[in-house]
Amino acid sequence: MSVSSRLTLGCPLRIRCPMEPLAVRAVLRDASRMKPVLITIGAIVALMGVIFLFQGIGILGGRAMTGSTLWAILGPIIALAGIVLVVLGLRRGRKS
Repeated sequence: MSVSSRLTLGCPLRIRCPMEPLAVRAVLRDASRMKPVLITIGAIVALMGVIFLFQGIGILGGRAMTGSTLWAILGPIIALAGIVLVVLGLRRGRKS
């Protein structure tokens, strides 16, 4: 299913609207802008998760987070969320 067939701009019964090609171009343009943003934010979140993990298990020094079981558990979860964002950013804009 192509992007243009999914975007109907509220037209009933899948009737093609005259503005539909413009909407499709706008969506594709915005998707290409979001790709580097998702990759960058995902990488930062993943790095923060690794730092939280290392502080939680006591490898990386700090203050309140050092040696805390909470951050040793939350760190990998946050890192995994960052990796998911990076993967979504890398996959965005591919034709299926």
